[in-house]
Amino acid sequence: MQVVCDVASRTHGWLEDTWSYNVSASTLKTEKLRSPGGSAYCLTAGSSSSSSSSSSNNNNSVYASLCASEARVDDANQRWTVEVDATIRPADKSLCLTNGNPDGVQPSTKVFLAACEPDSVLQHWAYHGCVLV
Repeated sequence: MQVVCDVASRTHGWLEDTWSYNVSASTLKTEKLRSPGGSAYCLTAGSSSSSSSSSSNNNNSVYASLCASEARVDDANQRWTVEVDATIRPADKSLCLTNGNPDGVQPSTKVFLAACEPDSVLQHWAYHGCVLV
């Protein structure tokens, strides 16, 4: 089963306006954005292998990378859970996917991992316009 989330009416120039959550594979995958070879990108937690910095902040980073496939070793950093409290967490459930506050004192549109805070609206994700396929 997949949950497809279409945010097309709110894209404002985003490169991707639809992500799907594959329940059995526990992955969040782009629907339209593809690599030159045609592969989808998956939401990935932690530092990228191309990063030269070893700071602990890299462990809290979130980025899109090619989805794991038979040609590539399974990537545990691409496994996510969608919890009943509307949080999205890496498979180990240690942190929560968090969006920056675009209207705060220091505006940010970044998405990153942070300690889960039950009352934080920055960590609760809604599925407006989703369909089950």
